[in-house]
Amino acid sequence: MDIEPFEEYQVGDCLSFGGEIYRYLKTKNGKQISFGIREPYDIKKIESYELPSDDDMLMQAVDQMICEVCMFNEHCYMGMCIANEEWREGMRKTLFNAAKGNN
Repeated sequence: MDIEPFEEYQVGDCLSFGGEIYRYLKTKNGKQISFGIREPYDIKKIESYELPSDDDMLMQAVDQMICEVCMFNEHCYMGMCIANEEWREGMRKTLFNAAKGNN
């Protein structure tokens, strides 16, 4: 992506912007289709934030799986889980460890 639209910002600034997504062919180690962004627009500086870790993302997926199979899933309200807390925590640990490969 061309640096020109970003010249007024400093390294480390958090930015929000849109752009045109396009496909291209990578040819470094064989041929592979990849995606890039060009023609950035609506560039603005935003407050810094912390990206979730891989474990955070995995735990979110685990929580979604638990809710999908829970017998009370149609009775919860705005994320308020009514399942037994010990059961839920046990399921979280078991599924998290299984997904990580920790038996």
